[in-house]
Amino acid sequence: MIRFRRRRRAKPLTPNRRSRIYSGSSNWLKLLPQLVILVLIFFLFLYLFKSDLIRVKDIKCSYDDKQCLPLHLDLLNSYQGKVSLFLKPSRIGQQLLEIDPSLSDAKLSLSFPHTLNATLISQSDPLVLGLVESVSPSPFPTITPEATPSSQSANQLVVSPIQTVIFALSDSYTDTVTITSKGQLISNRESAPSPVFFLTSPPDQLSSTTLAQIYLYHQELNLSAIPFTKGWFYQGNLIVHLKPSLYVVFPLDADPLTAISTLQQIRAADTIKSDRAIIDLRFNKPVVSSY
Repeated sequence: MIRFRRRRRAKPLTPNRRSRIYSGSSNWLKLLPQLVILVLIFFLFLYLFKSDLIRVKDIKCSYDDKQCLPLHLDLLNSYQGKVSLFLKPSRIGQQLLEIDPSLSDAKLSLSFPHTLNATLISQSDPLVLGLVESVSPSPFPTITPEATPSSQSANQLVVSPIQTVIFALSDSYTDTVTITSKGQLISNRESAPSPVFFLTSPPDQLSSTTLAQIYLYHQELNLSAIPFTKGWFYQGNLIVHLKPSLYVVFPLDADPLTAISTLQQIRAADTIKSDRAIIDLRFNKPVVSSY
């Protein structure tokens, strides 16, 4: 006997069951616009990164309202083609201050989408002006520019046309110092930290005798275990920064050994009563003053 199975009737859609089915499909429909927007944003960023729309193309640099030095431009040009969204202007400014101690501030900004702006400000000489006005009982002596030697020989200073000064004062040692267009005298010595001198006179007005005296001070200070990293040449005098708040004025028309010996005696006698002091060695009796 053949038996036929009765087909089960589907359960009627109750309001609760109907709402559960439609709620699941409606959730996907609600998420669909958001997914479309995310996909569009992804492809937009992909297009921007592959194109040059947000990469650095132009670099504008001003140095005291003048053209920047090659030293600055070399660093800034290394960021050309970089994605501007990932650049940190403050970090680039710090790098500029590290490679050029003569800068007092470096302001960097981005002009969206592809321009990097740099405004560099050099250090002024308030210390030197203060020395002239308050400490100095007599005006600074001046040195008359002399003719630059044209031939290279022993114990002679040679100035090449590219403004590179070669000190050939020793047969076994040669120190090269480059004069930049901004008036900095940068030592290229590799065996010791290189002092940087800031010159207030144009490079073409400096005599070979003056440069040789600066070099002798550089050598003797290092040999006397008095290291320094900054110095100013001002009207025939050398102002050296020995520690955060101690400055020494050396006369370039005097014997470096005598002046350095006097400085050592002052330091040994502990006559410097202030952390912020200026030692002026241009006179028979050195002047030690606070500022």
